[in-house]
Amino acid sequence: MIALSPSNLLADGSESAVFRDVDNPNVVIAITSYAWYDMRHGEYDSSNYDPITDQCPKYQIFQKYPDLFPKVYDVHYEWVVLEKLDSERARMELEDIAMILDTGVSYLINNYKQYTGRNVWNNETQIQAFERLKPYADVIDRVRKRLVPSDLKKLTRMDKMFDIHSENWGFTSQGVLKLLDL
Repeated sequence: MIALSPSNLLADGSESAVFRDVDNPNVVIAITSYAWYDMRHGEYDSSNYDPITDQCPKYQIFQKYPDLFPKVYDVHYEWVVLEKLDSERARMELEDIAMILDTGVSYLINNYKQYTGRNVWNNETQIQAFERLKPYADVIDRVRKRLVPSDLKKLTRMDKMFDIHSENWGFTSQGVLKLLDL
């Protein structure tokens, strides 16, 4: 197993924990949250776990759609090596938009087309802020169009609202927007 430390922890979600790779700044390492919990408590035994792609099926989906999600560079039994994205840039942009619009942005991204062309914003600043959501809505549209029912059955979230809060987006080093979670 790889050596992981709390000082390298980037995110700790309900399914997986993501760590900075100290040897390669262009990738991150994800393990299941269960394994990370056991490691922290000195109870880790790899024979207790199914493959990470079984425990976190989103990584199977990431492998199939590298243009929508972080690229999966390597899959080990207990962890995956993923493309590191600039999530801070996306988080700051979405929080700025939310502040201008005085509302959460997840619902607006999921329902962007319903609000396009409607007269719901009070001023030009709000209209421009709303238009900045278009690239995020475009990614969600592409996800909806390309994921097949067998992909969606693997996910725990069966509704049409993806987990797209401000911390679940990131930009590649080339500036391409991708979704970090489902």
